[in-house]
Formats: sequence, structure tokens, C-alpha cells
Amino acid sequence: MYIIFDRYKATVGEGNVSPTRQEKPFPCTECGKSFMRRTNLNAHMGVHTQVRPHSCEQCGRSFVLRWDLTLHQRIHSGLFSCEFCNKAFSVRGKLERHRRTHTGERPYPCTTCGKAFGDKRNLESHTRTHSGERPFVCGTCGRRFRVRSHLSDHRRVHSQETPFTCDVCGKSFKWKTNLNIHLKVHAGERFPCSECGREFARRADLAKHRRSHSGDRPHVCGICGKSYGDKAMLQKHLKSHSEHKPFSCDTCGKSFHFNWYLATHKKTHAEEGTFGCIHCGKVFSKRGNLLSHAKCHVVDSAVNVKTRIPDLELSVLPEETSVVESTL
Repeated sequence: MYIIFDRYKATVGEGNVSPTRQEKPFPCTECGKSFMRRTNLNAHMGVHTQVRPHSCEQCGRSFVLRWDLTLHQRIHSGLFSCEFCNKAFSVRGKLERHRRTHTGERPYPCTTCGKAFGDKRNLESHTRTHSGERPFVCGTCGRRFRVRSHLSDHRRVHSQETPFTCDVCGKSFKWKTNLNIHLKVHAGERFPCSECGREFARRADLAKHRRSHSGDRPHVCGICGKSYGDKAMLQKHLKSHSEHKPFSCDTCGKSFHFNWYLATHKKTHAEEGTFGCIHCGKVFSKRGNLLSHAKCHVVDSAVNVKTRIPDLELSVLPEETSVVESTL
């Protein structure tokens, strides 16, 4: 006997019910997201093509789906309005979450550390900082995220989607944060450095820049103790301690933490522009690395350097040769 649920199918036998999620046969070729119906896929493609056929007559805002427009129009009706600031919402649940920003109510505490949240979803995201769980995976590069919205933002790295447009000049951006920074250019708001006079569009950028003068490095790696002036640099550094290396070389299979490491590594496989040692045959992707390697060979004459480019041979200048030989 079979019981059919919405989007689920459960097999009932001997009192046990084990639900299994149905397959979604219509995947998006741009981001990999799948759908149960082709019509839903077609509507989703508007996110990538920037086609938004459904426009609000009151404010001009446009949407990919008609249902999104219907929800948006409730904002203009004032059906769900905040009694504190009059901000309107399309559904009651959003209004209730918003009210907590005024009342300070935080009904969802973390059972591990006691930190409380006004939104249950924020609590769920927070608990993953304790468990280390990252359930949302990018289908393109394999990078994992604790929060679904972070994955959605990340997917734009692999696409040409720029959904956030400046109303002043029409320039578009992949992320809203970048649009907000850009808008300050039109507003004329700048934050100058008192040390060197350099100006910044964000106060936070100025604060990070000031550390280049003071030498302050407040962000410390808890594993090796290395410190950074920028939190983003610390986060990148932490990946060097991780076993997760999503960027792999198609030629030799070696994996790397960062894409630019892979790009540098690929040069070692290139037939042109690599430098070979005439003494032992070892190959280097950079001339400077070959010169450093040449110090391990004791030679009586000048150290010669040649590349794999046919009929091209390079020699170290006499001044450089004397430096190499003097260090041996």
C-alpha cells in the first residue's frame, strides 16, 4: 500500500513508514538547482536572464514570478504593518519577526552557549557554528556553507547574474553590499585617512586601512597563532589548515585550497615559458625559482638558464653570477 504526500512518497509495510524525497527531474543548467515541474524551471531561469515580466503598478518594482508580485502588493495594502515604524510586510510571519527588533524579544536560546535569537532560523544557523555542520553545498566547486542564503550569494561567483542595479547610473552588481558601497559614490560620502589622505567609501574600509599605518593585527589564528589586520584574510588563512581542497589539477590531480594556487600550479605543466636547469633537468615555472635552485650546483663557469621555448637561451648577468657563486 502506498500513501502519496506532497513532494514525498512513503511506503507503508508492517507498521513502518519510511519517506523518501522524490527526484526533481528538471535541473537548471546555470546553477544546478532542480525542480519538480518544467514551468517552475522556466520561471527560475528568469533569475539568470534578468527577465522580470511582472511589474508593480505602484512602485515599478518587477518580479520573475507572478506570485512574488502578488506577495509584494500586500506591502502597499498595509495589511501587515508595524505599529512602531509603519513598515509594511507581505506576510504576518515577517511582521512578527520584525517586531522583535523593536521589543528586543529573543525567544530562541542556544542550548550550548545560551545566546538567544529573535528568529528561529538564525538560531538554527548559529547552532552549526558549534557542530561544524555545513549542509549547503555548491554544485560547481564543492564549497560548503552553514546558511542557505550564503550559498545563494556564492552561486553568483560562477554566473553572470547581477541582480542589484543602481537607480542613478544603471550599473549592476552581483551582491547588494557592493551596490550599497557604490551608491555612496553618487552621494559623495567619503572617509579620508588622517595619515595619508586616501579616501574610502566605507568607514569599515578606512578602519582596516588604518591598521596598515599602526601595524595592528587583531585577528589571530587559533591554530598557529598567525595574526592579520583583516578578518577576511584570517578566514582565507584558516582554509590552509583544512583538509578540504576543492580545486584540482586536470593534468596531475593535485588539489589546492584556492583557485589562484591551482592557476599558478598549472604553469608548471605548460610547455612554453617554463625554465629548466641545464645541470639536472629540473623544471620551474618562474625564472627566479630556477636561480634560487641553481645555488645547489657548484659550477666553475657562469650559471646558464634556458627555457623550453625553442631556440631561446638566457644567461644570468655577470653581477648576478658572482652573487650566486659567492653564496655557495
